[in-house]
Amino acid sequence: IVRTVKQLLSWTRQFDLRMERVDVAHLLEDSLMLSSPALQHRNINVVMDWDPYCPKVYADPGYIQQVFLNLINNSMDAMPAGGTLTTRTRCPASENEKALIIEVEDTGVGIPKETLQRIFEPMFTTKRMGTGAGLGLAISDQIIRQHKGSIRAESQPGRGTRFTIILPVDCR
Repeated sequence: IVRTVKQLLSWTRQFDLRMERVDVAHLLEDSLMLSSPALQHRNINVVMDWDPYCPKVYADPGYIQQVFLNLINNSMDAMPAGGTLTTRTRCPASENEKALIIEVEDTGVGIPKETLQRIFEPMFTTKRMGTGAGLGLAISDQIIRQHKGSIRAESQPGRGTRFTIILPVDCR
């Protein structure tokens, strides 16, 4: 069954992107609003640290929002007793680097080093059977790569995790 799913994943890796100019802060705000009832229920404080001067990017808003929702959901799972979820947007100071940096950071349980190396692998999950298929981060990675961007994670067990996405302003 794993082989079949991996074949299916390789077939779906090229998403049909519908590119348009997107305000990333607006997508983050929408994603947080969609997640708001669950965030409140789990006693998770939300911090929004967004650079108001970041340019819009060319991206598929539906797919980028899917990435944000996945990261928010993973953060909620990492903070079962509550905590803080911080989202940040930044623009590099360099005029040559036309990119936007997005961070999603939590104060959750963190990810051990040996696990961190595998989190973007298809079918890899640390969740209980029936609660996660191990596809969310693999798909998120593919979406960001198809936008000619990158996603990485840093974590300290017991202190939390930060995902950093770098998206070019224009990936066309």
